[in-house]
Amino acid sequence: MNLLSSLKYTWRLIKKKAGFSGLCVLVLALGLSVSLIDYALAAVFATKTLPFQNGEKFTVLKVAGPSFPNLPVEFGWDSYRYNYIRENSSSFDTLGAIDFSVSGVISDDAGSGIFIAAAVSPELLNATEVVPLLGRSFVPSDSQPGAEPVALISFDVWQDFFNGREDIVGTTSIISGELRNIIGVLPQGFGFPMNQKLWLPLQLQTALQPEAGPTLTLAGVLSDDASFESATVELETLLAQINLEYEQEYGVYPSDVLPYVTMGNAGLEPVVDLMLAAMLVIVVLASINIGNLLLVRAVERSQELLIRSAVGASRTSLIGQILLESLLICTAGGVLGILITAVSLSFIDSVLPNLTRVEFLPFWVSFGLDVDLLSVAFIMILGIWLLSGLFPAWKASKIDIGEALISSSKGVVGGVGGKTISVLISIEMIVSVFLLLVSGILVLAADGLTKTDWGMEDEGLLTSYIQLPEASADDVRGDNYFQDLRNTLLQQPGFEAVSYSSMVIGQGLNLQAYQAEDQPADTSRALPTEVIMSIDGNYFDTLSVELLEGRFFNAGDSRDSLQVAIVDEGFANRVWPSESAVGKRIQIDPEQDATWITVVGVSSHLVQAMPLAGQQNLTAIYRPLPQREVPQVYLIAKVEGDPNSYQQVLREAAASVDRNTPLGRAMPLTLTMQYNTGPLTAISSIFVVLSLVTLVLGGSGIYAIMSRSVILRTQEAGIRRALGASNLDSIFLFIRPSLKFLLLAIFLGGGAALFASNGLSLMFGQVTHFFPVVFSAVTATVALVILSASYIPARKIAAMEPGEALHYE
Repeated sequence: MNLLSSLKYTWRLIKKKAGFSGLCVLVLALGLSVSLIDYALAAVFATKTLPFQNGEKFTVLKVAGPSFPNLPVEFGWDSYRYNYIRENSSSFDTLGAIDFSVSGVISDDAGSGIFIAAAVSPELLNATEVVPLLGRSFVPSDSQPGAEPVALISFDVWQDFFNGREDIVGTTSIISGELRNIIGVLPQGFGFPMNQKLWLPLQLQTALQPEAGPTLTLAGVLSDDASFESATVELETLLAQINLEYEQEYGVYPSDVLPYVTMGNAGLEPVVDLMLAAMLVIVVLASINIGNLLLVRAVERSQELLIRSAVGASRTSLIGQILLESLLICTAGGVLGILITAVSLSFIDSVLPNLTRVEFLPFWVSFGLDVDLLSVAFIMILGIWLLSGLFPAWKASKIDIGEALISSSKGVVGGVGGKTISVLISIEMIVSVFLLLVSGILVLAADGLTKTDWGMEDEGLLTSYIQLPEASADDVRGDNYFQDLRNTLLQQPGFEAVSYSSMVIGQGLNLQAYQAEDQPADTSRALPTEVIMSIDGNYFDTLSVELLEGRFFNAGDSRDSLQVAIVDEGFANRVWPSESAVGKRIQIDPEQDATWITVVGVSSHLVQAMPLAGQQNLTAIYRPLPQREVPQVYLIAKVEGDPNSYQQVLREAAASVDRNTPLGRAMPLTLTMQYNTGPLTAISSIFVVLSLVTLVLGGSGIYAIMSRSVILRTQEAGIRRALGASNLDSIFLFIRPSLKFLLLAIFLGGGAALFASNGLSLMFGQVTHFFPVVFSAVTATVALVILSASYIPARKIAAMEPGEALHYE
């Protein structure tokens, strides 16, 4: 039979079993589309290639520290370790550093604005091979201390702030508190290293000492003969060498060299890995489903295949014909799955700006069909075709003619497919139970963290941030600006209170070393660290946070007065468990011989960081704003009614006080906190969908195959009825194997899920307490599917007369 004839014959078979074929196409399309969407989402945080030449070789270097000893992060570097690694590493063609803490304020005669900025090593920026739209990029001499202050601006800043003036290159503006020469405009859409609109050359001192200088992020481009794994080994070796000399300063902590897109996803690695694993599991489920269906289909066609074999058809031609049917079904399902994926990703990309702060999204985050995703889709379709088609074709082609001639068609079916179908059902059930359990636990854990008690009242609060001009920092921090802005706002209708802090709730993670006066330091270990936050005197009152002991800050807590602090109740209980914290003294950055600070109050717990990886349990030390210099301050205003209605009033009031001190985007505190928990909400939603898809794929596949297997034993049931078996005996005959399947799936799938849930504790804290609830729900659901798949057709068979069952086709 030639190819055209085979195609026509296969198409007739598909049309003859249109319902069966449609089910296969839908199962594949559903599994493929969900897997591709899952892969696209995970790739943004794990594998996505940057849109540059050699973008797949861009890396970020991460290292853990005393605060999170098992969680490597990108912001754990100082200038000394960076310089040592850069001079001694051979794994990178380019290795540079980034300082994300620089001010992004631009001011000139036309006004001022605040933009996301970074100081970047010239060689790292140039590794992207970006060509400025106007002017030039950085050169190595720009990073030398004492070099002319220069800056690069984005296309958007050029158009919006500078009105697209043609002579922008060579002009000067006060940028980050210093008069700088604008040397170039970068192309539209360029945002490296994250989502920057303003770039400064990173300048580091030459005489470097451990823990000196700004906190840096290290990134590089791998050399041709290096891999992420080999670079990680080299990094660990170099850090071990540094630690031999400076063990007290650094300690021994894990490190990683990872794809650049993993920047900013500290703590998300287990979820990303689980998403990729879920993608593979769903592909396997879809393959098993289609394979099971095709195997049953091939077994039902055993007599046809037997006749073709008897008249001379080779085993190869039989396998080819079954594979051709599988290929057409997989092609149709693949095309439909890709279409569903394209529509879904387009929708996700369109609603993304409404789910998070667009200005904080990394520049590489976008969703849509691209070459990489289409390549993955092709590999998945090919894999599903081979996994689902080869085995049924091979199995069906092994029909023994002699055995078949002395057996009924149903006997042949049982011999060819019974044990194989049982194995495939077992695998599908185990995989389904495992993924349902893990997804359910993760959904409950993520949902629980979105309901974190932040420790305050968040209704009726409006927030914004103030980037302080560095040139006049002393004047601004002397309370004049803050007090003038507060007075101006309180004169506006609806403003009830105005306060300031160095971090907004849920977005801060400023950790510094400390030492309590009455507790001896352990020289063999690194100093403990704590969240350090500067606040205004009425900060706690504005947020309705309870003071448990002592007093709030007041106007007398100036820069020249006694240095004081308020500590979190958790900190007080941990450091002075059986004593009052008020009157105790602590020293922040003790290695710098800093001033001793007296504790004057104890507050109830406030969650200051995103509730991931146990960060919601971090305690804090609060300092008065006048006593600690900070580059950026958040404004918190308590208002009547809807905070959104006060945004314009806030901007106008700030401009009337000082037009050169810009305010960032104003938004309700509730919205800010929603953005903080946005990743958790997304994780929960993703795994809800994965759970539903797993349930649909696993449930439909199990039901279809098991019910079909029961029906194929109709004649056997008829014989048993003729020999005196009761209806109940006949029904139990089919339910008993189902119970074995169920127990096997619960034992193996449940055990694997319990083991996997322990790995999620790194991100979500202890999650095993969710296991009993999820286990009960999943067991009940799977049991219902399995028993229904056996009981419904079994009851129908039991209702037949023995003679009718014996002649059932």
